[in-house]
Amino acid sequence: MKNLLTILLTVLFAFVSCKQEKPREIKQYTIEQFYKTKSTGSGVFSLDEQKLLVHTNETGIFNLHEINIADGSKNALTQSTTESIFAIDYVPGSGEVLYSSDKGGNEIDHIYLLKADGSSQDLTPGEKEKAGFSDWAKDKKSFFLHFK
Repeated sequence: MKNLLTILLTVLFAFVSCKQEKPREIKQYTIEQFYKTKSTGSGVFSLDEQKLLVHTNETGIFNLHEINIADGSKNALTQSTTESIFAIDYVPGSGEVLYSSDKGGNEIDHIYLLKADGSSQDLTPGEKEKAGFSDWAKDKKSFFLHFK
């Protein structure tokens, strides 16, 4: 008898807790508004924790930026107008940066080194190898890649 009462109370509680709420209105946006959406990603601190490395599409395509932690100012590290560039990490012990990018939207990502002088070097120059960053080695002087 006690089990039957427990079951009835459980069913009653479930029924009462499932009351119908008034449907909420879903805001709709135009395609123009959608294309103006801005995204920021990554968020890697420099070794001295004075800067934050991010990628953002504020210019219409993803590029690398550093955000100064002290004052919030943003400095563009890349100015690509054709290839999206995504932050990976600062190279330990240097002012250099690792990033990934593809060519012409082919989705064959390569890993690049952005040098202190602003030049870039493709560290994975194979034509058809899609590379991804895995992690730094314990010595922080080398890193592991995976290929897809």
